Amino acid sequence: MNTTLLKKCRYWPFYCEENVWSLCQAACGQPVDARAVVVTGQDGPVAFLRQRALPAEECILTWDYHVFLLFREPHRSWKVFDPDTILPQPCSADVYALGSFPDLDPTASGYRPRFRCVEASLYVKTFCSDRRHMRDASGQYFQTPPPWPTVGHGHNLDRLIDMSDPFVGEILDDKEFRLQFGENTP
Repeated sequence: MNTTLLKKCRYWPFYCEENVWSLCQAACGQPVDARAVVVTGQDGPVAFLRQRALPAEECILTWDYHVFLLFREPHRSWKVFDPDTILPQPCSADVYALGSFPDLDPTASGYRPRFRCVEASLYVKTFCSDRRHMRDASGQYFQTPPPWPTVGHGHNLDRLIDMSDPFVGEILDDKEFRLQFGENTP
């Protein structure tokens, strides 16, 4: 997938699900196998390294969820494009997994990643958000919203994040993700 095309897609901090929706739209017109990947922790938030929002590279950040683009051109290995990482763009799925998810003490295993992998065309058709998850009880935004309209009608982000809901896509743990999308994957 053309890196220039990826970098031209719209981006807004703290709205990764919408950023990836735009990336998936661009991928649908390309000769690639592309997926939106929603990641959460096994018991809630997920631990991340090397995110733009971090003050230093070695710090750990927890997100309630995060979304990135996974893609593969014909006869190539899987790559990740994540506008929120400081890792090279795009990078192999192995580099991304090793560079983004810290080795955790067994007492913090609930922060290990779980992945929902949704084909790009299905994510484009299915995902909708009215941004309610970014508002407090009085309706004020926690983070400034993007200048573009909301995606779709209604809100199903909670279903995408809930790894017990078989809503769409394939759900994988970190080991399964690396096995399925790592460098040695045909």
